[in-house]
Amino acid sequence: MRTLTDDDDDVASTSGPSKGQPSQQPAWMRNLHERCREWLSQLPSTLATLPKQQSNDNPDPLYRLFFREGGIGRKLLDQVRKDLGDVVKVCEGGLKQTNHLRTLMSSLTKGTIPSHWRRYKVPKEMSVSEWIPDLARRLSQLDGITAMQKNLSDVEVWLGGLFFPEAYITATRQAVAHRKRWSLETLHLRLDIGRVNDPGAFIIDGELLNTFGYAGLTLEGAAWDMNTGKLVLNDGEAVRLNPSQIRWIQEEDAQAADSLKADLVTLPIYLNNNRSDVMFTIDLPFDASAGALVAIRAVCLTARS
Repeated sequence: MRTLTDDDDDVASTSGPSKGQPSQQPAWMRNLHERCREWLSQLPSTLATLPKQQSNDNPDPLYRLFFREGGIGRKLLDQVRKDLGDVVKVCEGGLKQTNHLRTLMSSLTKGTIPSHWRRYKVPKEMSVSEWIPDLARRLSQLDGITAMQKNLSDVEVWLGGLFFPEAYITATRQAVAHRKRWSLETLHLRLDIGRVNDPGAFIIDGELLNTFGYAGLTLEGAAWDMNTGKLVLNDGEAVRLNPSQIRWIQEEDAQAADSLKADLVTLPIYLNNNRSDVMFTIDLPFDASAGALVAIRAVCLTARS
């Protein structure tokens, strides 16, 4: 979509398109009108959210997390739908432009995400045409989570599709500490690649996500050998991992397990494949032949590719 120029803006703001006279619209406005209607069709009309808990006594950390995620999603959806609807009205001659709408239309015409829509981290190079379906998929996940409000520990989570995935990791830690009456400081995170459904574990990027075309955990620069349970270097390509789980264990258990797996490497898990935001790190065993090459080749995991 081309840039909105001052001359075009003058045409839009002075003469303006009239209903029943689409030929008077400049080409950029006709194109913008069509795109906004298309984007609106990709978004849900409403978003179901979890009801607010009546009591603050020992509230479920996961419930609080998904309640906040739902609130963010609902407010953002309302804002985006209103903005797109207003742009459609302007293009149809039913609404006069304001400074806000003029700035909004300029961003959309250029294909950039409006600054007030950026309420969660996405790659800087992402276009608005990519961002709208991405938002729709995130809202679809939240809608499904809301339907399972009584079993939030069993929800299969698309980690990279949460607005604040780091908060989910924190909530699982708090949930385990509360459930088992363990101190937060004694808990260590474990990632079990290709394994799910262990008692007390949390499934991330499960098979259910494939139904919606979600991109899950991806290993870059190495592969995971299911037979040995270790990292194996490859030619640098990215490998989509099988459904996995995270779990929290106590420090003494972590030390005992690590002593049996001396060859461990700490890998960062990035939010996106541009590697600009590290969510957390994880210790994984690697094949002895890999050695220091794991670090040299910058092997990592990404939550959204």
